[in-house]
Amino acid sequence: ALRVLSRRGPVDPAELASRFDAPEAGLHDPRLLPDAEVVRARVSQARSTGESVLVLGDFDADGLTGLSILTLAFRRLGLEVEPYVPDRTGEGHGLSMAAVEHAREMGHRLIVTADTGSTSIAEITAAREAGIDTIVTDHHVLGEEPPDALALVNAQRPDSAYPDRRLSGAGIAFKVAQLLLDDDAEDRAAALALADLAAVGSVADVVPITGENRSIVRLGLARLEADPRPGLAALMRRARVEREGVSTDDISFGLAPRINAMGRIGDPIVAARLLLSSDLDAAERLADELEVANKLRRELTATAMAEARERLATTPGSPFTVLSGDWPVGIIGLVAGRLAEQLGTPVLVLSTQVL
Repeated sequence: ALRVLSRRGPVDPAELASRFDAPEAGLHDPRLLPDAEVVRARVSQARSTGESVLVLGDFDADGLTGLSILTLAFRRLGLEVEPYVPDRTGEGHGLSMAAVEHAREMGHRLIVTADTGSTSIAEITAAREAGIDTIVTDHHVLGEEPPDALALVNAQRPDSAYPDRRLSGAGIAFKVAQLLLDDDAEDRAAALALADLAAVGSVADVVPITGENRSIVRLGLARLEADPRPGLAALMRRARVEREGVSTDDISFGLAPRINAMGRIGDPIVAARLLLSSDLDAAERLADELEVANKLRRELTATAMAEARERLATTPGSPFTVLSGDWPVGIIGLVAGRLAEQLGTPVLVLSTQVL
């Protein structure tokens, strides 16, 4: 195998470790994350003063698994945590003013984001003015002006010294969990056990499964096969995914669509509760809700696709296609993506539904 890889060019030792060594060998030191020490100090302060934390995640599978990772890590540290997922139609992506106001009303002095926040400049400024610190954990490319957050944990930062810039939002959250859960062997094992959530988020977000991502996914698949947490176990049963031999395809086509469905047409906090559940019965009930949402998502998408194709049939070919219809905001991205793939041209799909 080494000879085959060497023919492709220089062999990266980290890449070799992620492929052939124990998965843990391919994980980088989380202390290399940008603002790592700031995060450790601020979380330590929150623990010592008994502060509560609002953890906000985006409403897709990457954001929801990242939110769950951070929530579980903070709870292990003894912090009171409120998970928060913004409403797609009412708040949109990222940290919203509504979330900042909610944190203020609930007395949270710290907001931590997952898979979002790198461009939430006005919102983070408003939080600071309200006496709330913000720690951003994210993987998206930064704009020209970075937010004035207490900490910006994003390997895409120009000054980042972290060895791998390709992590998903859940992957960054996993590294933050490793950073914070480092007091003893039990804490370190608890951090590694969160790799199942990080693997789901990484595969769902279609990051390259190379380098540290491969190590995270290998760890996560092993966890899903050996001892999946109640929420993921219930979801695997709904998707008819067998634990033995569980694969990245099972995540892509079985687990991720069901998690994403709530963010598209339902309340994504239900998906977060499923991922956070430690109760088997509650997990089964929540998995049923995700299954219903996923079936409805498929039906709505099929209807929108049929209507879109009907309109295209009477429209001259164009290098750029624009369509609008009475379709849910949460599915127009799916419709646009499928049409673009079929037509081989850019497609913009708009929803005429009143928000």
